[in-house]
Amino acid sequence: MDGCEAARRVISIFGRLDTKYEGETVDESTLRTLLSSACDIFKSEQSYLEVRAPITLVGDIHGQFHDLRQILRSAGVPGAGGRYLFLSDYVDRGRYSIPTMSLILAYKVLYPNHVFVLRGNHECAAINRMYGFFDECKRSYDLRMWKAFNDLFNLLPLAACVGNKIFCAHGGLSVELVSMDQIRNIKRPTGIPDCGLVFDLTWAEFRPEVVGFETPCGNGPDSFGSE
Repeated sequence: MDGCEAARRVISIFGRLDTKYEGETVDESTLRTLLSSACDIFKSEQSYLEVRAPITLVGDIHGQFHDLRQILRSAGVPGAGGRYLFLSDYVDRGRYSIPTMSLILAYKVLYPNHVFVLRGNHECAAINRMYGFFDECKRSYDLRMWKAFNDLFNLLPLAACVGNKIFCAHGGLSVELVSMDQIRNIKRPTGIPDCGLVFDLTWAEFRPEVVGFETPCGNGPDSFGSE
């Protein structure tokens, strides 16, 4: 089975938008093939994506699989007019992180120029070990599957620009960011360190009361204002 066949099988299970999802799963071999194929695609992409408009931007999903299905019903599935830039936090908190991430990856494999997938702070083993994804992988498969997903997360692009105008990242701006070439030059696979540019791209917070940047005294992400 190749990656496209695995993607079609995943969509046949998780992508049936006209029927109620009742907890169906994908066999381990199919899912591992899908992950491997998706990894190859992410390796070919830059850390900073340049994406043409129009495109649908999707924020945190956090395992809310029914919400993802509703978005696809409303904006169209890839291959039938839908184009998406997902801004990360696909896993944790919700009940269905694996189906959520798997369906997004299946569409990415089949339509790599219609689906773009960024990384956020929950696409990190240290975080998703604590907030539900680890336990879901252990229940449905095993710890090797959790590791395989996190190996893929370490390859995800970190930011994007839509239509040469709109900067997109899960976190936001960094006091260290002077040129977008700094993002382009980030080598992947990479973890998320405790500080610095990669940390801020996945963790930084917008706060309207902040002038410029505000860096916390202890460990923590930068905050940035409307300037």
